[in-house]
Amino acid sequence: MLNLPSFKILDMKESEYDYRFLVETTLPSPSYCPKCGTVANLYKHGKKEQLFFDLPMHAKRVGIFVKNVMGVGIHSIL
Repeated sequence: MLNLPSFKILDMKESEYDYRFLVETTLPSPSYCPKCGTVANLYKHGKKEQLFFDLPMHAKRVGIFVKNVMGVGIHSIL
């Protein structure tokens, strides 16, 4: 439905005005820091959800909650 091959849809809620998706990445955790490139002592900052808004679908707002994988930035997988 979202056409995002690197993500798996975990949940979807629909209301009169919105679609809300909860997704998580299907990519493995990184073995190096995507910002500085360090491999040794890779520190993972924990998990958090980020909310992104996509273009409307069927005249409804589309919100995508992404469950991040252990500190991986969303910009590196979209």
